[in-house]
Amino acid sequence: MQRGKRRKQQRGGYLGGTTRYGYHPVDKELTPDQAEQEVARRIRRLHRGGLSIRKITDQLNAGQVPAKRGGAWHPTTVARVLRRTS
Repeated sequence: MQRGKRRKQQRGGYLGGTTRYGYHPVDKELTPDQAEQEVARRIRRLHRGGLSIRKITDQLNAGQVPAKRGGAWHPTTVARVLRRTS
């Protein structure tokens, strides 16, 4: 069973738990969330443009862009988005 789960996860399948930013589960599969994907692209663009993670966080919060769970952004969350989607 563990091998099967590992294979599913390696193929991008959803095993449960919190999903990464930019995706949500649909019928036990991860599906791109277009609104979150656009925010992730914006984060990457800002970072490539030279903004620090802290400045990106401040911009997202000032613009009232909701984080994954609807709250405020934190620098660690922005860094995680950059690490997972770069």
